[in-house]
Amino acid sequence: MRIAALHAAGKSNTQIAAEVGRTERHVRRVLQQLGESGQAVTLDLAEAEPEPVVIDPFAEVARTLAEQRQVARAARRLASESKQDAVRVSALKLLAGLARDRIDVLDRFAALPTGPSWLLELHRRGGVRGVGRGR
Repeated sequence: MRIAALHAAGKSNTQIAAEVGRTERHVRRVLQQLGESGQAVTLDLAEAEPEPVVIDPFAEVARTLAEQRQVARAARRLASESKQDAVRVSALKLLAGLARDRIDVLDRFAALPTGPSWLLELHRRGGVRGVGRGR
């Protein structure tokens, strides 16, 4: 790290800050994180045994949908309670985007029926108005 090397060379924090284009506060913070000696901790990555990354796709999709629901609740609250028009419009745009994203997640996870017949079924159940009526 350049800050540590300049510190080890005996330069002051003011000189280091000017040379690396940072504030003195930043230099002090970096040196504090490095420790009293100003030397960074080195790790021998050749000896480290990497742990395999395990991703549960079902858990990830469930977490994603739960986070979308949480954001949608907050956006609905903003849209209904805000006194500023710009905030309400932005919240409604966010809700529209979340709806598209939710459909995209379900489609990518193959959780939606294939083909156009499901739109007619959705219309039959009253979920979409105007589908199949030429609107």
